[in-house]
Amino acid sequence: MLNARPPVPAVLVYGAILIAGGACGIAVNAQERPPLQEVRVSAKPYVPSAVTLRVQSDLVEVGVVVRNHSGESISGLKKEDFQIRDQGNPRDIASFAVETAARSARIAGRTDSARDASPPADVKEAVRPPRFIVLFFEDFATNGGDLKRAQIAARRFVNEGLDGGDLVAVSASSGNVLDFTADKPKVLAAIDKLRPHPRASEGGQVSCPRITPYQAYLITAEYDARALKAAVDEAKACNTGGNEADSVYTNQGRWKPPGSPPSPDDPVVQMVKGQAELTWSQARIVSQGTLEAVGGAVEALAAKPGRRLLLLVSSGFLSGTLDREKDRVINQALHAGVVINALDAKGLYAEAPVRPFNEPQTAGVMPLSTFQFEASKLNVQIFTANEAMSDFAQSTGGLFFHNNNDLASGFHLLGSLPEVSYMLGFHPADLAAEGRYHKLKVNLTASKPYVIEARPGYFALPADAGPQDRRQMLDREVMGDSTSRDFPAAAAYSAGGPGVKVQIHVDIKTLPFPKRGDRRVQKLEFVVALLDAKGNLVAAKEGTMDFALTDATY
Repeated sequence: MLNARPPVPAVLVYGAILIAGGACGIAVNAQERPPLQEVRVSAKPYVPSAVTLRVQSDLVEVGVVVRNHSGESISGLKKEDFQIRDQGNPRDIASFAVETAARSARIAGRTDSARDASPPADVKEAVRPPRFIVLFFEDFATNGGDLKRAQIAARRFVNEGLDGGDLVAVSASSGNVLDFTADKPKVLAAIDKLRPHPRASEGGQVSCPRITPYQAYLITAEYDARALKAAVDEAKACNTGGNEADSVYTNQGRWKPPGSPPSPDDPVVQMVKGQAELTWSQARIVSQGTLEAVGGAVEALAAKPGRRLLLLVSSGFLSGTLDREKDRVINQALHAGVVINALDAKGLYAEAPVRPFNEPQTAGVMPLSTFQFEASKLNVQIFTANEAMSDFAQSTGGLFFHNNNDLASGFHLLGSLPEVSYMLGFHPADLAAEGRYHKLKVNLTASKPYVIEARPGYFALPADAGPQDRRQMLDREVMGDSTSRDFPAAAAYSAGGPGVKVQIHVDIKTLPFPKRGDRRVQKLEFVVALLDAKGNLVAAKEGTMDFALTDATY
């Protein structure tokens, strides 16, 4: 795919070329053509198919950012410094590119002999594809203080961290706030409008016993005996005004050791279990709503051309028993090439093991078992609430910023273009093209204390692609940000007057021309698309060249 930026910044010209010769099963029958018509050219308007567009080509490209532990990107690395493994198997790096925030210079270094016939230039200028960013604020479980600090940091990021070509949308669990735009004042106004929308109380359904959503999850889904005993003991203390939890007699008058788990037939136990089920059911529905909203934001990004980033901001939300919903979002992001970065709005969380002062306290003395449970589970609760954010980032090749109060630096790290990044390309083996997901692993050849950001995998294109699949390949090339370097081609354009003129030059010497009868045949399909700043298709034209060459002409 060839791309170029015209003089008007709000418009992008994209071109794509698809070889549809013998390798793809397209045959041109020479007997059906007039004897002298060796090359036939046709043109018509181009309309993309109604499919979900994602990047896929023979050359699998892997964007890589290498950082030190301070978050600074590392420059000066070469192709020899990287290793790529596809499904655990090493792959030769067929292309290598270095991109900087100031400019993007693609340094090609292809090594496979099959394509050595058309060596590229040492350095080619490349325009960065448009970048689409969704700032997603989880406003169901994020409290007002955390959200306010995140808003301040987000405003600073918009003012200082956005690139000139970035388009930003603002979304939240409670609904979309702003569609994609490059207008910074509109983005800032949308961020300012955000407010917390709590759907479940952190203190639970009633004040005594206090059963938080996390404790309710442990009781209902994990069958945690300590969590149940802590709630039962507190419930008994609420009823008696003192600590009656360690009574050594059961309801039937039989002795039991202190600290034993409560009897299942105890009516207090049944009451606590019912309260826990109601609390967890409500919290689960709220988390489902957040996951659905994140999935909607990923779906909106999937339809956009270029690079796609979702920046998730949250104090954390429980996703236990919601693995299927969480995996669905991750699969959506992987199919669409969306990277999810996450920021923990709590910052460096250091809450004392006491209950918030704005909540009613247990009547009388808090049972020892209740205090011990709440103190011991505090850190685990924080980890569990962050689990969804961590999984999203790790599974999509993103970063998770947490345990840090400098939220402004977090936004800069997660949302700004790195000073230096690398683009590695490799050609998958024949057995890779069966349409399933392939895990990727990028390493440095030398052991260095660096953090590597890279896409975790890709979906291989089926080898037996039919006509509809080929059409979808063309759509993906036009609307995506991948570059296929199977043969040398260059595009030139001129803008002025009523339209844009585009010339595409192709060196066909390296193309295969399989023989059909007494002719050498090949078919090229050309598409030039005009996109606006939001990635919407303004106009497009499709051209076809059918070759049916005699041996003498060939």
